[in-house]
Amino acid sequence: MSKEQKERILKEYLNRMSMRGIAKVEGKQLTTVYSLIKRKGIEAYVNLLVLQEQLRSFTAKNPR
Repeated sequence: MSKEQKERILKEYLNRMSMRGIAKVEGKQLTTVYSLIKRKGIEAYVNLLVLQEQLRSFTAKNPR
């Protein structure tokens, strides 16, 4: 699957299109769409946790 198609699938999902609808429009298996969205969601959550820890560290070193 191309990078452009992955980005399109994620944008469609963020625009509240159903996974079943995305799979049909993009010509991909439902499980493929589900796996991509799940994987990207986990990556985003991990990145958020890293940023939260960096913010805590920064604010601890630089009190007001």
